[in-house]
Amino acid sequence: MRFSEDGTVDIKRRSITLAIGNSKYELWRDIVRRMKALSFGVNNGGHKKNIRICSSKAVELVKKWLSDTLIRAMIEDLGQLFDADKLRNLITLTNARVRPKGKSIIEIVDGVWMGVRICDGYVELSIVRRRLEDVKAVQERLRSAGYNTEPSQRGKRFVIYIGQDEIEKCPELVAKVCEVLRRVHEEAMNEKH
Repeated sequence: MRFSEDGTVDIKRRSITLAIGNSKYELWRDIVRRMKALSFGVNNGGHKKNIRICSSKAVELVKKWLSDTLIRAMIEDLGQLFDADKLRNLITLTNARVRPKGKSIIEIVDGVWMGVRICDGYVELSIVRRRLEDVKAVQERLRSAGYNTEPSQRGKRFVIYIGQDEIEKCPELVAKVCEVLRRVHEEAMNEKH
């Protein structure tokens, strides 16, 4: 599913990536600006820039593209060519099941939203930030509300966690987390039927 120079349509990761060499990036500036408006992000990848959209945003975008019957017919026809894996993957991506992030996030303090995650039977809340100053601001707001948190660095990003022990100290937070878990459970049960 990877393409040597121009990018990928990755069904497993539910992502679409366009790779542009640094020398051509300026020529594509207007196109990149429009892609950013569609929720694509830009990452440096050494001698190239990777312009990527992931998860539910990627699936929603492809569904929107292929909702036009003329575009869908053209992609389906071209997808029959033996080397048109990317086009076939676009069509497959429209059937991918994704859970929008908004369904599993809760507001912890005014303006600070964190995702609910379950890891090995343990519940935690997390938020990701790219800039250290943003991490410090979020962490200060959480600490002033009484939450004990510590950030950890994951590559170029920082993750702030609130563990299950901290969650259990606040009944209001427990109720919010339980509501998310109930919804996730109901969706999983509905998918089985």
